[in-house]
Amino acid sequence: MGGDGWPSDGHILLLIVLTVLTPPSLALYRLWIHPLRSYPGPRWWA
Repeated sequence: MGGDGWPSDGHILLLIVLTVLTPPSLALYRLWIHPLRSYPGPRWWA
């Protein structure tokens, strides 16, 4: 094992997971959070 305790493919796997999960989360932000923030009223969800 390496001295840092992180195998090199662990970084690649993390990068793949972030690449897969980031676009759906951005799409959900645009679909749900942005319209909610445009409504009048308290901005507790911002």
